[in-house]
Amino acid sequence: MDWTQDGIVAVIAAFAALLVQALVRLWRDQNPEILTPGRLRAYGLPYRGNDVKRFKRIFTFRKEKRIRIGEEHIKRLGKEKSKIASQIENHQEKYSDNISQLNSAQEKVRDADTKGQRQTDAQAYLVPVLHDTGVNLKTIGSNTSIAVIISKEIAFWEQVAMGLNRIQVNDNLTDPEGITQKMDTFMPEALKAARQTLSLGETEYEKTVEFWIEQF
Repeated sequence: MDWTQDGIVAVIAAFAALLVQALVRLWRDQNPEILTPGRLRAYGLPYRGNDVKRFKRIFTFRKEKRIRIGEEHIKRLGKEKSKIASQIENHQEKYSDNISQLNSAQEKVRDADTKGQRQTDAQAYLVPVLHDTGVNLKTIGSNTSIAVIISKEIAFWEQVAMGLNRIQVNDNLTDPEGITQKMDTFMPEALKAARQTLSLGETEYEKTVEFWIEQF
């Protein structure tokens, strides 16, 4: 009987401990100094996943600690920004080479004597270059998006490193008309077609080739 009572008491105690932990978490999450996913999104910051942790509770710390944390993040992000800028520049150089190759390939296709030869030359010379061009453009676009996110993080941590509080940071960073809009990296329709060439059907492929040969 004593064993049964002890077991019941242990279960009740464990349940009570879990309940207390849940209430504490609920209270903490209701703290106005804790940044919600919606607020992080408004700042253009990560609002899902593990990355949220470094932003969520920053304003629950004392001012001196916030400043130190902000300075550490600025230093780290500065290195990441330099690295991604170098990668973008590298692919921009490759893209310049693609354009030179593309001009040469177009001339070869234009010089074909028959339509059949023209299609064969386009497949041999033009399509591979279009594919490489698309890959470089897609990489530039992806890296540019990453650079934008890093810049927004730096802007946030610069505010924190100045010792500003949550309300001040919110006033400085919130732009209801623009900051929450998703950035679409510029890519002309012609270059989108280039990136997609290898996956097109025969008819669409021929239209794409015609576009590049006749209008580029």
